[in-house]
Amino acid sequence: MQSGVEEPEDPVEAAERAMHHGFMNQALDMARLSLKTNETPVGCVLVHNGRVVAKGMNATNITRNGTRHAELMAITALLSYTPKEDMEAKAANHSKNQPIAERPASSTGDKPSLTRTYSDQEWGDVDPKDGHIYPYGQKLHPAPRVDRGLIQECILYVTVEPCVMCASMLRQFAIKKVYFGAVNDKFGGTGGVFCIHMNSEPARALTAPATPIHRPVGNQLPRPALPHKSASASSSIHESQDGSGAGGGEIKSVNSITFVEPPIPVSNMTKGHGGNVEDGYDAEGGWGRDEAVNLLRQFYVQENGRAPVPRKKEGRAARLAAMMESQGMTTQGTALEGLLQQEREAIEQGVAADSGSSSTNADDGFGPSEEALANERNIGSSARGENETGIEITA
Repeated sequence: MQSGVEEPEDPVEAAERAMHHGFMNQALDMARLSLKTNETPVGCVLVHNGRVVAKGMNATNITRNGTRHAELMAITALLSYTPKEDMEAKAANHSKNQPIAERPASSTGDKPSLTRTYSDQEWGDVDPKDGHIYPYGQKLHPAPRVDRGLIQECILYVTVEPCVMCASMLRQFAIKKVYFGAVNDKFGGTGGVFCIHMNSEPARALTAPATPIHRPVGNQLPRPALPHKSASASSSIHESQDGSGAGGGEIKSVNSITFVEPPIPVSNMTKGHGGNVEDGYDAEGGWGRDEAVNLLRQFYVQENGRAPVPRKKEGRAARLAAMMESQGMTTQGTALEGLLQQEREAIEQGVAADSGSSSTNADDGFGPSEEALANERNIGSSARGENETGIEITA
């Protein structure tokens, strides 16, 4: 094959990639909805056997609860159900002519089942608005009550890497796999900061005792006295075949003093931080990353009027718009449009004020001040995005 000629893509791999992008686009739609409701734009979808069974987005502001992340909202919606008594009362009001005993068992809120299959019509009849946490959590599974064991067979698509809290929750639910977009380099739990999804040691056997084993703390272990050895005793120390001492360390000699350096511990990033009580799960990032990051930028470019000392962010919307245009994205229909209009009005008001002060100075014989001209130049360059090329995400 000639050099420089790309090989044709495997149709199976292309179809799989298109499937992942399709589910991630649905998660991005939830993130966009989150942005419109003044929430941090993070969205996710839970997929089981190729079907979306639940959706979620951040609800920390509306609930004033910092734990209400998108992953939690999706799982909460999936596992939510109406008590049997309430469903019977509701069914009686809607169909008084049909006895409750003749209605299907699935409509009475019975115990969840993992074995029942549902028809396409039943899947299509699901209305996520019936859920009590809509639109922040949306249940799309037709079962009135879903068994939590279903999550073990689900794949999560989320626009931002799960935080440490959500990564631990997903581990406890034994999620099958996680696909995420942007890396969470401040609170990430699947590689960004910690690796909660990975085991620190191989998982214990199922026959291991369920009760915790109390072991002495490291500094409470008895330590035998080490005999002092002079430098002349180095000949009595024998290296192993791999060049390490008896304790697995490396034998070194500095200034005629021979010693055994302790071995370097295995990196936690290699072994993970998830313990060894149960198996972890796989996580893969980078899917829809650019769009996820841009949604976060659109959120953080806004000023927080409820902050004790609001941070002024003049010109940031214009710089972000210029950056998005350079990446082939549009600002139409986004939350950035209103911010751009506000910045344009502020610039026009500033220019008008400067023009008024300049004409007054001209009447006095002094003309426009250098400070006013500098302000005009700064305003213009800021609107064109010439000063900065990026926006720092601070949360």
